[in-house]
Amino acid sequence: MKCPSCEFDNPTTEAFCRRCGEKIHYVRSEVEGSLLSKAEFRDANDLEEQMRSFLVIAIAAFLLSCTIKYTFGKSGWPKPVEVPSSGLTASYSTYRYYYTEPPVKAVLAPPAGN
Repeated sequence: MKCPSCEFDNPTTEAFCRRCGEKIHYVRSEVEGSLLSKAEFRDANDLEEQMRSFLVIAIAAFLLSCTIKYTFGKSGWPKPVEVPSSGLTASYSTYRYYYTEPPVKAVLAPPAGN
């Protein structure tokens, strides 16, 4: 709101001019317009902050899911091996190699003193 005596642009929350100290008489439409623009600005900032928070949470959830899958998921080893066939069709055969632990035999130590 502009001061009537010095034309200084004061915020609508001030009752007196910041430059000359003159009492400012507000018009209702100017106050409403100023308050509405402040509310719209505040809403836009709140929406932007919410979008940033959502983006940070989404990225954190994605990284967490990738970490969990990498840590606890199937390792994919050994991977299948494709070997060309020797036939006329020249297709590929897929072989999977599986590793199994050999059985462990319990070996008893001879008694001490023999």
